[in-house]
Amino acid sequence: MPESKLAVFVEGQTEQIFVKKLVEEIAGAHNVKVLTYKASGGGASGARQIVQLQAARADPAKRYYVLIVDCTNGDRVASDILDRYQTLVQQDFKAIIGISDVYPRPRVDIGKLYRVMAGLQRTSPIVVDNVLAVMEVEAWFLGEHHHLAKIGAGIAVADVIHKLGFDPSTDNMEDRHHPAGDLDAVYQLGGRSYNKKRNTVEATVDALDYENLYLTLPGRMGSLRLLVDALDRFLAS
Repeated sequence: MPESKLAVFVEGQTEQIFVKKLVEEIAGAHNVKVLTYKASGGGASGARQIVQLQAARADPAKRYYVLIVDCTNGDRVASDILDRYQTLVQQDFKAIIGISDVYPRPRVDIGKLYRVMAGLQRTSPIVVDNVLAVMEVEAWFLGEHHHLAKIGAGIAVADVIHKLGFDPSTDNMEDRHHPAGDLDAVYQLGGRSYNKKRNTVEATVDALDYENLYLTLPGRMGSLRLLVDALDRFLAS
């Protein structure tokens, strides 16, 4: 069976680490080959370059092939997709997803941001699925509250409610203004911290309950639903 190919362009390293794990969990690591890349340059610094982050290894044929590009800046996601769109079409990619955070932009700009992204993109033969994480991808991590006890033994939902004033088990964490800051505050209840460093993000991503994140959370988190639906369409193709 030929590989079905997906390209995902993301705002930064956090999203890249998460999407790689999410795809492997949904599709089954034995069914998918994921390659990660990082984009840099452009503008005054010269031509935009994309570099593969790890050497490609010989693999048995996989059902799915997923390329994930860290664009290093949310404002670059749509333009990086546009720059590489025709090449992806020629290479027989079936789907393209773009993911970026809303934060630090205000919530009222969400509609405008979607219009700007769509205005930069082609629609044939591949319609790009644009996903704005509201307000940050960390909102999805917060909502997956099952993982908190794995991060720190002292982290309990009851303590989050009492000390921080919100309930990650029932509230929509997309309503939080700065989810990454909230996640750090939650982790500190258990003597830990959260930042964007690779080892910290990997610890969080590895602790997530993907059954809950994939099957339950999209019901109350609209931006996560957009991502899950886009992945489901690709995996069903």
